[in-house]
Amino acid sequence: QPDAINRNGAMAECTVNVEKLQPGEMGASASTAPSKEARFKMRLGMGFLDGKKLSPFRLLSSAAFEGMEARLMWPDGPHLKLTFRDQPSLSTLEAAVTKARETASTFRAETTPPRAAQVLTEVPRAPPGTTATPPKRARLEASMRPSEALLRRVEEAKIQKLEEDEDEAAPPPAPLVDSSLCDEDRAQRRARAVE
Repeated sequence: QPDAINRNGAMAECTVNVEKLQPGEMGASASTAPSKEARFKMRLGMGFLDGKKLSPFRLLSSAAFEGMEARLMWPDGPHLKLTFRDQPSLSTLEAAVTKARETASTFRAETTPPRAAQVLTEVPRAPPGTTATPPKRARLEASMRPSEALLRRVEEAKIQKLEEDEDEAAPPPAPLVDSSLCDEDRAQRRARAVE
């Protein structure tokens, strides 16, 4: 009986014959181990053989579909030949593999900028026996030392504060009484008041 395919494209479990292939060409012969029956299931674009998850289809180095067989090879293994018993299950696997590989290739092409050639430059090094950086204590003291601009601002603030204190501390000038002025000063003072 053919296995049903769900609305979301996932296939129900189906029985397949699995042969492990020797690494090499897609047409490589099967290993000396006999083929075994296994339950194959696809869910969310991932393949499962007897409940064990296969490597992602996007990482396949090669995939071939002929007749009722699917040959899947990943760069780091495994190399499998799956023989299906019905066409719908094989078609679902083929569509999932094709989609995953297309998505992976467009993703890599869009997001990976071309690498620029790296130019090796020689890093100048300190002569043997000397350190390239000052000792830790000197670096710490240098980092804690205030900047010139900060010192200048602090000095200006001190001077301004002293001037304000002097102005407040100085006694107010004695009032000039009209009787203590001479006639000319008195005339000038009255003329300014009129204006």
